Amino acid sequence: MPPVPAALFPEDARLDLNLSVCASSVAPYHAQVTLLRTMLPHAVDCKTVDGYQGGERDAVVLSLTRSNAHRVVGFLADERRLNVAVTRARRHVCVVGDSDTVRASPFIAALLDHVATVGDYVSAAEYLPAAAPVVAAATALARNATAPDA
Repeated sequence: MPPVPAALFPEDARLDLNLSVCASSVAPYHAQVTLLRTMLPHAVDCKTVDGYQGGERDAVVLSLTRSNAHRVVGFLADERRLNVAVTRARRHVCVVGDSDTVRASPFIAALLDHVATVGDYVSAAEYLPAAAPVVAAATALARNATAPDA
């Protein structure tokens, strides 16, 4: 797989401007992986959590997909799967998710606390205007997945 240009990552995630980074996006659901593959450069490897057993990358973006008022995390509560996802990164892990929902899992809450302590925590609210196309695509995908067969 070709490396991703380092310019796609923050300066603190790379050693110098000439360094290339092998990156991955890890998501728990196949439908989300399918969507991410259409939106990300081909050099970014997108797989489900189970697809990364034994693999490593310089940088990993872990998507914690769940977001709901009932704070139900589903199989994200499986600590072994999340451990696999987080430990795939050699140098940089970016965790993306609805912290209000996923904090219902003590394991994920501890992970987010650790990220806030030793790394950077950025609220999604800072990205909302830029995220509009992603939200629209995800909404359309969700509608298609739940629509009755024609």
